Amino acid sequence: QGDGSPHDWFEGRRSKCTLLQFVDDATSQTTAALFVESETTEGYLELLQKHLEKYGRPLGLYVDKHSIFRVSREEIYKGEGVTHFGRVVKDLGIDLICAHSPQAKGRVERKNGVFQDRLIKEMRLRGINTIEEANAYLPEFLEQMNQKFGVEAEDPEDAHRGLRERDDLGRIFRKRSTRKVSKNLTVQYSGV
Repeated sequence: QGDGSPHDWFEGRRSKCTLLQFVDDATSQTTAALFVESETTEGYLELLQKHLEKYGRPLGLYVDKHSIFRVSREEIYKGEGVTHFGRVVKDLGIDLICAHSPQAKGRVERKNGVFQDRLIKEMRLRGINTIEEANAYLPEFLEQMNQKFGVEAEDPEDAHRGLRERDDLGRIFRKRSTRKVSKNLTVQYSGV
């Protein structure tokens, strides 16, 4: 499950920002987390890359209906039926499932609440005041939280799949845009 939690993570010591995180449904462990200014495609791609490097490819990601993950009706009618993030996970063979409500993503939503309590206090005690410092501290915090609150999976077999030879993350994560070549063999992009 994946989600972003916009909040005053630094209790006014800096402007509000967002914590992005992925939570494993089987173990309730946070597999990757990242502080960013706001929920963006780039932030989720960086989070996905952290997860892929540590665990490999999950079978699926359960997220909300944010425009990062799902296109609007207008875009579908234009024939633009997939977001950049959606294309990346499709290229990696990961199913993208959009929840109909926040309650459907209960694990990650509960983790957001726990982190808004515990992580904020830990960062205050350690004098962490920037996103960079918070991101440097996250691995230590996640390890403690996962050991304390993680559970054994019902099935001990890891459902993650390794990266395939063809999975060049630099190429897959690169933003692509489709254009038509005109009769005089030129291409237009953003009015140029």
